[in-house]
Amino acid sequence: MVAFNAYVDAGNHGETDLRAEASAAASSARDTASWFDSVASELPAQLSGLFDELAANLRSSAVVIESDHSADEINSISDTSNSIRKSIFDECGSL
Repeated sequence: MVAFNAYVDAGNHGETDLRAEASAAASSARDTASWFDSVASELPAQLSGLFDELAANLRSSAVVIESDHSADEINSISDTSNSIRKSIFDECGSL
């Protein structure tokens, strides 16, 4: 999240080093997706499925960040990620 937020902030403030921020955010998203993949099989099915969804969303985020995208695309990916994370928190509370 830190790298993604730094990327968004850089874009919002018209910083010239946006490519470096984008690269860091995409790399972080892929690394985090890999971590979710590595632990998903150790979790109950519902939670494992949500981890899989979040990993896929993070990979999609990386692709969007590295491409010529609109603010709406970034917001949509972010909203989906937030929704999945909320579902994970809710599921953890029911275990």
